[in-house]
Amino acid sequence: FALDTMPGMNELFDLRPGHWNLHILPRQYVTQLVEACGYLARRGPLLVLDCGRQYDPSLVLRAGLGREEILNRIQSRRAFNCFEASKLLQITQTSKAPIIVLDLLSSFYDENVRYPMRQFLLGNCVTHLQRLSKGAGLAVFIQPLPSDPLAANLFNRLRNAAPQVVTYETSVPQPKQQR
Repeated sequence: FALDTMPGMNELFDLRPGHWNLHILPRQYVTQLVEACGYLARRGPLLVLDCGRQYDPSLVLRAGLGREEILNRIQSRRAFNCFEASKLLQITQTSKAPIIVLDLLSSFYDENVRYPMRQFLLGNCVTHLQRLSKGAGLAVFIQPLPSDPLAANLFNRLRNAAPQVVTYETSVPQPKQQR
């Protein structure tokens, strides 16, 4: 996941009208993902819905080569819990700008919210993701499968609802050969 080797962000994230996809991306790539938002904004407006406190305008500005007009093309909104994430997707209008959803499931792993409620809210989110995909394209990013069984159920529910799933692997260092 190296930005300098990516020819087209729209192609990489498969941002096309009437379509949404799910990207399973390890946390170590968050910086590159946020920078990728800056690259996308070079082409036009972008909406970023941040559900995991990942969006950092300074990273976008760096990717935009310090040009503030690129940063201004990005509209960002945040959700801090699963109730807010569901509401954020509900109130977001379909538009001509592609939508990037960052770390959608992180707020659904809060054990202080009863599991049936988290399931219900995630179902609402899936409905709104389908609606929002009718605009300029939608890419949803989550972290790899959690170890908690209830969280894993939520993860699998979202993965199964997605029309397309892209999984990014971490590179594993090769063992050094001893002489």
